[in-house]
Amino acid sequence: MVVAAELVTALVIAGTLSYLFAHNLKRRGNRSGFFWFFLLIFLITWAGGLWLMPFGPALLGIHWLPFIAVGLAGAIVVSLLAGRRYPRNRHETIDLLERIEKERELQQMTYLSLNVLFWLVLLVLVMAIVFRYALR
Repeated sequence: MVVAAELVTALVIAGTLSYLFAHNLKRRGNRSGFFWFFLLIFLITWAGGLWLMPFGPALLGIHWLPFIAVGLAGAIVVSLLAGRRYPRNRHETIDLLERIEKERELQQMTYLSLNVLFWLVLLVLVMAIVFRYALR
């Protein structure tokens, strides 16, 4: 029963936030990404609502404030990371192509840096696990 109530809570909050953000973004062009945006916000809301310490008032045994807080934060982050609008005229297209060329140059350096960071984080995590078992 609790799982169903949490699922419904996450669905309602994610649906509301998805509608509000999609309506207020006013992007032109293809809006086929609404389902994926909703799905991502739904999963963020559900997982965050489950993992956060319950706070705020309870409705039907569910503390809904953590669901709202995580859902809102997730919707803001995802909408900020969403793609930009398409260029409208020739000048914007030329500017976009110049930016793409500059980004290509930086892409190789970014790939190398993130690759090194990934392996460093992986090593630190493995060391933390080994260290924890060594202390037992």
